[in-house]
Amino acid sequence: MTKSKKSAPYQFDQLAQEAASASRENIDALTKSSTIVAKGMEEIIRESMAFAQSAAEKQMKYAKDAMGVKTINEFSDIQNKIAQESFDDVMANATKITELGTKLLTDAIEPLNSQVTKTVQKATDAVAAE
Repeated sequence: MTKSKKSAPYQFDQLAQEAASASRENIDALTKSSTIVAKGMEEIIRESMAFAQSAAEKQMKYAKDAMGVKTINEFSDIQNKIAQESFDDVMANATKITELGTKLLTDAIEPLNSQVTKTVQKATDAVAAE
C-alpha cells in the first residue's frame, strides 16, 4: 500500500507532463493548420480578384465592340460571343477556385489529422501496456 501511495505523486506528475506535452502538440498542429488556411485563402482571394479584373476589362472591350456594330446580325454575333466567352471564363475560374479550395482543405487538415493519429496511437499503446 505504501508503494502505491509513494508512486501516486510521480504518476500525477508524469500525467501532468504528458498532458502539457499533448496540449503543446495540439496547439502546434492547430497553428500549422491555421497558417495553411490563411495562405490558401490569400491565394483564392488573389485568383478571384484577378478574375474580376479580367472580367471587367473584357466587359469594357465588349461594350466598345457592341457600340461599333452596324446591323442587328453583327450585334447578335457579338452578344453570342460575349455570352460564350463569359461562360467559358466563369467555368474555368470556378474550376480553378474549386481545385484551390480542395487543395487548401487537404493541406490544412493534414497537421490535425496527423496529431489525432499520434494521440490515438499513444492512447492505444498506453492501454496495451496495462
